[in-house]
Amino acid sequence: MAKNFNIRRSIANYADNIRDGSERWGGVLIPRHFADMEAVRVLMNTLSDMPQTHIQAAVDRAEMTIIVGQTLLDIFKNLRKKKEAEIQLATKDEVAAMMEQQKARRKQRLDQQMAIPAAWNLPADDNMN
Repeated sequence: MAKNFNIRRSIANYADNIRDGSERWGGVLIPRHFADMEAVRVLMNTLSDMPQTHIQAAVDRAEMTIIVGQTLLDIFKNLRKKKEAEIQLATKDEVAAMMEQQKARRKQRLDQQMAIPAAWNLPADDNMN
């Protein structure tokens, strides 16, 4: 579990960022921005007849639209980074597994080479006394 800790931590951070951005986008920002292009067209056609308070409200909604766009962009960037980190982690895990297999094969080969054949074992000689 300690292997590739930084990559695993990055994946968890990206997932948290995606979740937080989605919650912020869905719960707070959606009702306060221009989601409909028709609303923008109507607003632009009636700008000259609008009072200043409505214009300020439209400016605020436009700023929220920019924030929503940045939030969506952040969500997509974090999602891309998370997927890249997952691919990198999978690759590193595969390499580590292959290295463990090679290590096991080398150990097995060395154990076989170190095994002394039975012909080399001298019989216990009881007559030596």
